[in-house]
Formats: sequence, C-alpha cells, structure tokens
Amino acid sequence: MGNAVDYINWRGDLSFDAAPVNELDVFIFSQIIAPDFRGLIEKDGSSVTLKEVADKYFESHSEEKKNLGLLQSEFVLPSLKAMSKSVRYKDLLLSRYIHKIKTSTSEQFCGLSIECPGNFLSVIFQGTDDTITGWKEDFELAARETVASHLDAVRYLNKAVRCSDAEKVFVSGHSKGGNLAIYSAVNADKDVRDRITAAISFDGPGFRDTFFDSENYIEMKKRLVTVLSDYSFVGLMLKLAGRRVIVKSSVSGPMAHDGFNWEAMGTKFVKTPRLSHRSQKFDRVIDELLTNYNEKDRLKLTDEIFSILLSTGAVTVTDLTELHLKDKAALFQKLSQNPVVGSFIKLLFNSILNS
Repeated sequence: MGNAVDYINWRGDLSFDAAPVNELDVFIFSQIIAPDFRGLIEKDGSSVTLKEVADKYFESHSEEKKNLGLLQSEFVLPSLKAMSKSVRYKDLLLSRYIHKIKTSTSEQFCGLSIECPGNFLSVIFQGTDDTITGWKEDFELAARETVASHLDAVRYLNKAVRCSDAEKVFVSGHSKGGNLAIYSAVNADKDVRDRITAAISFDGPGFRDTFFDSENYIEMKKRLVTVLSDYSFVGLMLKLAGRRVIVKSSVSGPMAHDGFNWEAMGTKFVKTPRLSHRSQKFDRVIDELLTNYNEKDRLKLTDEIFSILLSTGAVTVTDLTELHLKDKAALFQKLSQNPVVGSFIKLLFNSILNS
C-alpha cells in the first residue's frame, strides 16, 4: 500500500483537466497550510502559485523539519517540495493567507484559499500548531460551544467564497482545522452555504450536543464528512458531524493521527469498516471523563493546566520537550499536586484501568 506522498509522485504528471480533483487531492490541499507562509502569501485576494511559494519557503528555511515544530508530520515538507515540481500542483493559486495567534484569547487561527482548474475552490483551515496557545484552544473545544477560531473561520469562509466565482467549493482541514471546516460550513451565511459542495474534517475533534440541533446543521448534514483513522483518538473527542468514514492507518498510536500514514490505493484512502479495539476503548474513556465535568469544571481544568505549562516560560510544545530533566520533573509535580489537575489525572487513569 502507498500513502499520499506516493500518490503525489504517481499522479504528479497529470493535470487536473486530465484527472479531476479526488479525495486524496483534498487531503493533500489540507496539508499545504502546515508551514508558516507569512510574508509569502498576501492576506488579500492577490494570488501566487504554489511553486513560487514553495521555492521562496525553502530558500529561507534551511532547517526544514524543525521549523514546523515537534507535532507536524515529517511528510509535509517533502510533499510540498514534490508538489512544487509536479505538473498537477505547481500552478495552484494560493491566496488570502491569514495567520493569527492571540494568547489573551487562546486563539490560534490560520486560513488559506486554493484555486485549481475546473472552477474549484478549496478553503483550508490549519490544525493545531506547535504553540501552547493553540493546544489550549483545543482543550476549550470540549468546554465551550464556540471558541475564537470558530468565529474567525466563519468570517474567513464567507469572504473567501463571495470573492470567488468557483462552481465547486470544498472546505477542509486536518485535526482542529477539520473542526473549523465543519463549524464554518454549518454557520456560514445562507448564500455561502448554498455554494459549498462538501466540508471535510480529517481526524478532527467533534462538537457538543447543541451543535447538532440547529437548522443549519440539518440542512448541511449530507455535505459533511468526518474521515477517521482506524487508530483515531483526536477525532473521537466529542460527537462527530456528518457521515463518518474510517480509513486504514499503516501505524498505530499517536502517529495514526498523521494522514500521511493512512494507506492509499489509486486516488482514494483504503477504507475499513470499524475502529481498532484501542480506539474504541479510548472513545469509552473520553465519554466517561466528559460526563464527570460540566462546562465550568472543564474551563477551570483547562485554565489550571495551561497556566502551569506557561509558567515554565515555554511558548511551544517543542519548548516543553526541551526542558531539562529536573525542570520536567518539577512541572509534572506541579501538575499532579494541583487539586483540580491532580483529580483529573487520577480519574483519567482510573477510567483507563477500568474500561
């Protein structure tokens, strides 16, 4: 079995006129946004080709892997380089790049528009980056109906679609970006919703129960897709939206969240009928944990955890991993001794042991 990188190398010599956009293309588009393109793509509607962006990026970034942080896929930059040299992808037009991080509001948002032949617009939202701020906002998804990036995504999608003449509009993202894709598609203005072909979440977390009660969700439901790895854990948090598709991962554990580790055949991911036993167990544990915390408790827990993490002076998750062993031990002691966090850790282990 191959993966999405193999697909790029195999399909790269075929234009979109010869072979229309397919599900692997849509996933690959969702990964283009992972590198930091500030200064390379404008915020307004002026566009630049993927090749031009990639060439400038690699010219200015010598330590390629490190620049993406600890949590990004090792395949992102090799795939971007391969795309920039391919007939299929090099002339894709990239525009409306927005990158925003606000610690005060736990806000991490990044959006990108991609135009390709066939009158096709792909609106992409970035998943969680390496910043601790971004991870705090992820935790808040389980506590709030709406987080700051949700509102950013709706505004972005409304503007991007109205400024395009594309007949087909796909909204997608990986991880938190997938959650933003579905949220924005459901909550966009009526004229924008009518133009959306599909909104796809690649292993992104779900939503609280109230999300599914709105008329907008009911209207959009058939156009919403959540793609999960059979070893998913992020995608099992909260309730999933739309149609669920399970794909086969070539690895287990946390790395199964990386879509480049999902098996591909031809122009599609390899499907499987059910989640692994490990993911099913994790799903039960998360459900049990969430029932023990109301909204106020979840927010307090999140604030307590991240205030301790930020007290180390770390800005990114990579910074945390680079702490000296003594500092890591002190950090864990602070977390475990905090009354709110300590009780959560105890409940987590009890849930795992008893499930």
